[in-house]
Amino acid sequence: MEPLRLLLVEDSDDDAELLLRELRKGGFEPSPRRVCDAAGLRAALSAGEWDAAVLDYSLPGFHAPLALTLFRELQPDVPVIVVSGAVGDKTAVETLEAGACDYVLKDNLTRLAPALRRSIGQARARREHLLDRVARDVSERRYRLLFERSLAGVMETTPQGRIIAANPALVEMLGYTSAEDLVGRPAAELYWDGGERRRLLSALRDDGSVSGWQQRLRRADGRELWLLADIVGVTHDDGSASLVGVALDVSELRATQESLAASLGQLRRTFGETVECLASLTELRDPYTAGHQRRVAQLAEAIAARLDVDEECLEGLRVAATVHDIGKMHVPAEILARPGRLSDVEMAIIRQHPRTGHEILRSVAFPWPVADIVLQHHERHDGSGYPHGLSGDGLLLEAQILAVADIVEAMSSHRPYRAAHGIEHTLAHVQGLAGRSFRREIADACLQVWRDDRFAFSAPERIGTARSSADAASGPA
Repeated sequence: MEPLRLLLVEDSDDDAELLLRELRKGGFEPSPRRVCDAAGLRAALSAGEWDAAVLDYSLPGFHAPLALTLFRELQPDVPVIVVSGAVGDKTAVETLEAGACDYVLKDNLTRLAPALRRSIGQARARREHLLDRVARDVSERRYRLLFERSLAGVMETTPQGRIIAANPALVEMLGYTSAEDLVGRPAAELYWDGGERRRLLSALRDDGSVSGWQQRLRRADGRELWLLADIVGVTHDDGSASLVGVALDVSELRATQESLAASLGQLRRTFGETVECLASLTELRDPYTAGHQRRVAQLAEAIAARLDVDEECLEGLRVAATVHDIGKMHVPAEILARPGRLSDVEMAIIRQHPRTGHEILRSVAFPWPVADIVLQHHERHDGSGYPHGLSGDGLLLEAQILAVADIVEAMSSHRPYRAAHGIEHTLAHVQGLAGRSFRREIADACLQVWRDDRFAFSAPERIGTARSSADAASGPA
């Protein structure tokens, strides 16, 4: 007999016994908990894990659609079989679409055990597939190396919030002597505001992970610490679960943002120097792309001039281009500088940088949509880009110009994993993507800037004293 932790949603004693008898005849040994209303179901789902559930479609004051909503909210992986005396095809389809695995009529209960066994097997296969995928993607040796040497802070906690591990970078950020000072403590003790932890857990329940989450923590000496974190739930080979977060100390950056927002209108030069500082912070962590953002800003400005973009739009584009890779601050330096091919997991980490850049910049009171331009700079005209797969009119003009300038500078510059492509090869690549990945008029303007205006990258000036559009389009002085 196969043990079965069964949640039975049924108000009739006779029907409940009949259902259990059929399951025993089908080879199950059920350990049932029976409920008959929404409060009982919520309590049962919150109290423990269940192998499966059998749900009577219609109970007094409580029906299957409402019950299935509770299953999706509290234990979405539990396979649910709905039973009923009679039901139409439309209702059956709606019930399956609401999350039920199968529908069994009470006059044909011989189907119950096979349907339940099949649903349990499918749920188990889904869980095993997820575990196998995690096992393939994550190497314990690589994780440990990154954990110990990463400049980003890394913390692992139990689902209940008790700290399991903290890497040296995080220990230093928090002002403690060693990881032993943190391991075993509730993570909630580190939060400046207790409600912040609850909001984080709510977001994790909704999405399974969070990216670019800003957290205000308390250091060992009582001072505040602002972290920008990516957090994900992980299931280990032994079936245990934990939460793993990778965080960057953005306390100084946040203070800079606040100062910048207060003085933006009156201190334009200070604003420009701050933006340059943000760009420098990114390039200090990735020496292979030093100057990349500034060169991209030069080319983007020249393309915009060819398109007769107005000065207000041009200024926003210039600022966004200068900091468009700021989100890479949270990518471990080991990944940024690695000369070989990146794994799928590492590529996924890098592809988070537009979101993280948006998260860093969105609270700054720019007079232009800088954060949204940065968020969209890897989107493509045909929807093939990331992170949201936007296309056509859903993309900002500035973001589409930046996308073309970004790929031209990247392809024509040396990278640790490849040599630089020649500019003609690069321009031919852009021309081939015109009308698909890139708007044709933007791609054409880029070609004209290089071939007609004889554009060339030059040592960039600061934003506060940037050259005019005409100067940028005419190449170096």
